[in-house]
Amino acid sequence: MPPSKRDVFEHLLLNGPVWIQLDARPYEVEVPEKHKSDPYLVLMLGYGLEPPVYNFLPTDRGILANVKFDGKRKDCFVPWSAIYEMRGEEGLGMKWQEDRPRARFVPYLRLV
Repeated sequence: MPPSKRDVFEHLLLNGPVWIQLDARPYEVEVPEKHKSDPYLVLMLGYGLEPPVYNFLPTDRGILANVKFDGKRKDCFVPWSAIYEMRGEEGLGMKWQEDRPRARFVPYLRLV
């Protein structure tokens, strides 16, 4: 059985910041409104970052954090189900293809 997303996150966090890629569109995700339509949002979370991430807490449901966006702080919540990739500082990480947003292809029309 593969490790849980929380276990992967906490393991990567032991060695420094963690980049998480998530689909911000589900209603459970709490990020600034201008990012709510982003299926490929990337956040960097960890201790000792500049600017710091406040009230940072991995829980059974997801990650709570006070993150700075465009110079303004925002209380955020990212459920584990919205995360589909994590990478640590050393480049190690994990992907969950089954949770990755499906690409939307627009047909290419060629006029002749």
